[in-house]
Amino acid sequence: MADFAKLFNTEKHGQILVMLNSVDNGAEVKFFFKPLGFGVCEISNNFIDTDKGWDSAHQYFDSIDEAKAVDSVLPALKNFSTAFGE
Repeated sequence: MADFAKLFNTEKHGQILVMLNSVDNGAEVKFFFKPLGFGVCEISNNFIDTDKGWDSAHQYFDSIDEAKAVDSVLPALKNFSTAFGE
């Protein structure tokens, strides 16, 4: 059975959960993370509901390691820091 989730415990950014999921209009790779002082947040990359879209979603999900997970959530973390002074 193929994995549908990956959990990374980063020293600087805490836990980052990455999940491959089916949504109404195709596939989704979603990142869950918890900035300091906030609840759990999420961002996602969506893929169209075609064979090519699903293949791309699986390929993208399979390529995610800890460094790529951090790179994916870092812009959102920086936005929180800028907006809320963390």
